[in-house]
Amino acid sequence: MLADLVFSRKIISDQSFRDCKPSGTFFANERRKLSAFEIERMAELGKFVVHALEATARNFAWGDPEDEIAGHLAHRLYRHGVEPMALQIMGDGRARNMPSRGFGSEPVDQSCVLQVTGRKFGLHATASRTVFRETPHEVERAKYEAAIRFRLTHLGGMKIGERVVHAINAGNVLLKQAAFEHEWWTSTPVALTGREPSEGLFLQTSQDRWTNGWAVLWKERIGTASLVDTYCIVEDNWRAVSPPLEWPIRRAVVQGRSFDVADVLVRKD
Repeated sequence: MLADLVFSRKIISDQSFRDCKPSGTFFANERRKLSAFEIERMAELGKFVVHALEATARNFAWGDPEDEIAGHLAHRLYRHGVEPMALQIMGDGRARNMPSRGFGSEPVDQSCVLQVTGRKFGLHATASRTVFRETPHEVERAKYEAAIRFRLTHLGGMKIGERVVHAINAGNVLLKQAAFEHEWWTSTPVALTGREPSEGLFLQTSQDRWTNGWAVLWKERIGTASLVDTYCIVEDNWRAVSPPLEWPIRRAVVQGRSFDVADVLVRKD
């Protein structure tokens, strides 16, 4: 049918087909940019996602299975009209060998990483939070500290018009100076988001340059430590979509810009 429709006609298409003029790159670049109205909706969505995420992390009972915790999180999202697109509940270090796992039936006894992607207004926002039952061991604490420094280096490395890979490489240099030199191989730390959960990853060969209006997903993972948040680029600066609301924070100033990053929560209950 498509062959008949395009026969002897000048047609453009976002997918390669017959003699159609390819336009996928143009549309892909344009759809990545969010309007001022959409950025405000992203911020609204981010509050719903973070509220549900942090409330679940503060209130689940130790010993609950991962799937029950996922159910509580999904319920809180649905109450705000947010559709859960992806749920990850990774208890007791199970994120180390399966960083992309969803959730299982295993109980959560000592620690948990909760991550969620929510959809509303036709947009997507993702965030994670980490909770411990007791003060984390110095090795686990060191991994999370490295993830925070990794994030701050990435955020500080953004400059409108420069290639995205420069900020990624700045983070890789930081890891080489620590005991986590090879962790950056496990996953790409940044992707675009917005109208889809992932609008595309940035690889070492990417020629993309930082652009105002982008919605960006940062994913810093060091071993079992996971730090995931969504940001928008507004007026050459970062606007946090999923900032901590009722959660311990780490505040830092990088190149004159102040950033609040979620720390771990220790629940001694």
